[in-house]
Amino acid sequence: MIACDFARRAVLHKPEQGGRLLAAVAVILVGGCAGLSSDASGTCDGPLWQETQLFLGRDSPSGEVTEAQWQKFLDEVVAPRFKDGFTVLDADGFYLPEGAAEAEGEKSKILIVLYPDRDGGGRTLQEIAAAYVDRFAQQAALRTDRPVCVDFVTGNDEPD
Repeated sequence: MIACDFARRAVLHKPEQGGRLLAAVAVILVGGCAGLSSDASGTCDGPLWQETQLFLGRDSPSGEVTEAQWQKFLDEVVAPRFKDGFTVLDADGFYLPEGAAEAEGEKSKILIVLYPDRDGGGRTLQEIAAAYVDRFAQQAALRTDRPVCVDFVTGNDEPD
């Protein structure tokens, strides 16, 4: 249910600047929460953690956020806060602007972080999203959250 609470308030950091697409995505995410069981761990042998994904567009008023700018943001803002690790995926986001006949695309980055819910990672990720929006003059950043079962597999683990 924590995931649904976060999805309901998917980050629209500066909604006054637009963000209809992100609002629509948030509505879809919330719709998927209706059938979520309170026992999200199912048959998990490991602890229940949170997974947060930040969808960060690379278009900005001054041009596309470069790989060098992205790396500097990771080094200065993300890595110091999540020293145990995180994942970054390159993505192409698409939407159909109102009145348009063709979908428009935007290169994006997806930052994925898994963390024990008790560690305050949720607040930290909110700060990271806000820092990205401010640094790169974005309209918004989309955030999704969900509980996940975590099981660290080592080379000595026996298969089931």
